[in-house]
Amino acid sequence: MKAKQTFKPGTIPSGQLFTRMLVLMLLPGATILQLRAQTDEGWTPEKVLQQAAENVEKYRKSDASVQLLDENSEPLAGVRVEIEQETQDFLFGAILFDLVWDREMSPEREQLLKERFAGLFNMAILPFYWGSYEPVPGHPRWDLIEPALEWCLEQGITCKGHPLGWTHQVGIPDEVLDLSLEDAEMMLHARIIENVIGFRDRITLWDVVNEPVNTVSWELGHQDRSKAGRYGREIPVQELTGWVERAYKTAYRANPGNQYILNEFRQIADPAVRKRFYDFTEELLDKETPIHGLGLQAHEPRDEWFDPVDVWETLELYAQFGLPLHITEFSPQSDGAPITGGYREGSWTRETQAEFTEEMYRIWFGHPSVVSINWWGISDANSWLPGAGFLDEDLGSKPAYEVLKKLIKEEWITPDMQLTADSEGTIRFRGFHGKYRLVATSPDGTTKRYEIHVTPERENEIMLRFP
Repeated sequence: MKAKQTFKPGTIPSGQLFTRMLVLMLLPGATILQLRAQTDEGWTPEKVLQQAAENVEKYRKSDASVQLLDENSEPLAGVRVEIEQETQDFLFGAILFDLVWDREMSPEREQLLKERFAGLFNMAILPFYWGSYEPVPGHPRWDLIEPALEWCLEQGITCKGHPLGWTHQVGIPDEVLDLSLEDAEMMLHARIIENVIGFRDRITLWDVVNEPVNTVSWELGHQDRSKAGRYGREIPVQELTGWVERAYKTAYRANPGNQYILNEFRQIADPAVRKRFYDFTEELLDKETPIHGLGLQAHEPRDEWFDPVDVWETLELYAQFGLPLHITEFSPQSDGAPITGGYREGSWTRETQAEFTEEMYRIWFGHPSVVSINWWGISDANSWLPGAGFLDEDLGSKPAYEVLKKLIKEEWITPDMQLTADSEGTIRFRGFHGKYRLVATSPDGTTKRYEIHVTPERENEIMLRFP
């Protein structure tokens, strides 16, 4: 099928998220052809992991050349340049709900949590569940969000709000269900506008609608609150898209510069849900719904070890839309429960949790359409599944944390290097996409600092004046 795209004049955001999307707009067609050829031969877990590893070098890095020129635009040879990667464009994140909800947290624990979080991640998910965020209509608890948000921004951490619309029980307060259907939807749209505008330029990613193909429609959830929950899988997708389309268009009108994600679960493990979400997305895009990314949850069924082939084929299916893919919720357990799914046997221990983490992260980071991976939790003290944190109850390191640290901060970041400009005043290197700090020192000891951004959508041929 042809790739679908929803970008129009005025809809493309600025900044590093746009650069990632531009690359994804260019890549999927060629990638799909390449991977269809591989599928004809038959994917195996080994081939998936091999392809993912090759893709890291091909799609996550770019060549860069930096030419140093004097005040007369003449090249400077022999200048020594120290290079350090400071930020990563790919978004590695986790929910930061503890920092918002735990008002009894000791200063020592809060400081340790912040150190653990900022030491790994450049993305945080903040909670906007309607019932807890606005327990009294007209009195949203933005004051709980604000300290965590400000800390994230100070650390250079990208924030996403989750979710604005959800027909689960916790997604529709009783006060809203007591209204007429028309008034209830007006309340939903007012909530969307209030938050999108209220957090403008600070929260740039939003899950506007959560789990729409597994839960009931807005209309049905309003008519019968006993049905508000995960009972919508038999409803034709055409009957579910109306309220979702309207919600996204409202969010877009409030701020066209944000990224609006459509989040869902069970696509990896359940082919029926996978197709249902595909059809649902296609229906929305046919209606020119401003969706800028697709969210794939990765913890349903809760005890399953996913077959790498299922993971890869799911990513390839949704890559055909030409939209960025977000792994939104990942939280493998470590409490001794049996591993299900048939691909692996055994039980979920700290060791198998770490092994599964590494395998999945390598696959996701190795797919060119994926732009973020988010762990759904932090510590075992507050994980929604038993032992699903990458830290223990005291915020101590678990094997999964060590795996994340190895991948994110060692393997997938460019090592520090020292290069000397050649006769043309040029240094060349290949590095992961992100911002770099350069310190140039001439033979006479003159020093100057620079910042450059290595991105995938340009040649990265940069000229700098020295000193």
